[in-house]
Amino acid sequence: MCYSIPDMGTLALIALLLWQVGAPSPTPSGKKGTDAAQAKPQTDKQVAQPSQSSPSGTEKQPATNTANQNSPTVKPREDEYAVRVVSTPPRSTADGIALGCTIALTLVGIVGIIIGVCTLRKIEQQSTAAEKTITLQFRPRIAIRGITIHDWNVAPFMQEPTPRIQVTIVNAGATQADIVEGRIQTYSGDCLPIPDFEKAEQMTPFSLQPGESVATSVFTEGLVTTAIGWLLARPTSPFSKDAIRASVYIAGFIRYKDSVGIHRNRGFFRVYEPQKRRFVPVEDTDYEYDD
Repeated sequence: MCYSIPDMGTLALIALLLWQVGAPSPTPSGKKGTDAAQAKPQTDKQVAQPSQSSPSGTEKQPATNTANQNSPTVKPREDEYAVRVVSTPPRSTADGIALGCTIALTLVGIVGIIIGVCTLRKIEQQSTAAEKTITLQFRPRIAIRGITIHDWNVAPFMQEPTPRIQVTIVNAGATQADIVEGRIQTYSGDCLPIPDFEKAEQMTPFSLQPGESVATSVFTEGLVTTAIGWLLARPTSPFSKDAIRASVYIAGFIRYKDSVGIHRNRGFFRVYEPQKRRFVPVEDTDYEYDD
């Protein structure tokens, strides 16, 4: 069969037209971007505006993004299966024994801690009792020694002397003594006075170790100063004591405590003996005592 050249061109043109009609028409990129830009304002507008059909007084629901609605759903694979736990496997005998041993050891530990605390408290009580016993056996003991008169004949020009009586306080015990209170007062008269410490000066609290001592002084005035002058100036004169019929007394008390807090009192009452030139204790347990 023979074809002419015009017939062959006509057939080629018809084939080209048929191929373009059957192939899908491509979308221009500029047009696709324009459609996406137009769709976005419409979507935002729908989200911003509430639904017209929702009744008043009810809660407004936000609009769903169309992009989420068009998202593809992930389907499970055919080889994936759901697993549901019905029960745990039964415990073995070894697990039960281990659990029982753990509980028993925990209880034993708790009981041990309780016993340890009780033992420590008992030891502390015994230690306190032993310390108290030792303190009672080797307690502090306050003694009054070395009461002397000073400066009875020393005075500035054209002035009366101001004698002072010095008292030495000694811890003759075996443990520390804490002085918490103390008062000393001087008296003068022809009979034994009743001690009165209301006007006496209060001592400053201090502590004394075993064998330690401290000296404190009391200044005299008035009749006590006069009596001291007469007794010390004429100790052997028949007119000294009998003429003025006066004696010099010093009394006081000291309250102290030991290391376990037991309070004790030490009282003293002394009278000056001119012949012995010193103070001697008064034989009266109400005034001279050591608790």
